Amino acid sequence: MEKYFCVGLLYCSIRNGMPADDDWFEESLVLIRALDSETAKQAAAAYAAERETAYRSMSDDSVRWHWLGITGVFDVCDSVSTPEGRAEVFSRMLKRHEIPAVVMP
Repeated sequence: MEKYFCVGLLYCSIRNGMPADDDWFEESLVLIRALDSETAKQAAAAYAAERETAYRSMSDDSVRWHWLGITGVFDVCDSVSTPEGRAEVFSRMLKRHEIPAVVMP
C-alpha cells in the first residue's frame, strides 16, 4: 500500500557558470506518494531533475539552479490527498554556511 514521504531536495544557484562561496542554496521539501522510502527517493529525484531551471537575471547574469541531492526522506503519518501524488511542503533559501556539512559535496 502506498504512503506519503517528505523528501528534502537541495539546489544550488550557479551564476555565470561558476559556483561561488556566496551563492544561494535552496532546500525544498516535497511530498511523495510511494510504496517505500527507496521508491520515494527515485520519484523525488525525477521530480528534482524536472525542477532545474536557468534564466537571465535582471543584472544580465546567467543563473542556473542545479539539483545537488536528497537531504533526507521522512515518513509522513498523516493522510494526504494530492492529484499527482506529490506536493511541495516547505522551501527555504540558504547560504553555504547554513548547509550542514553532511550534505555538502
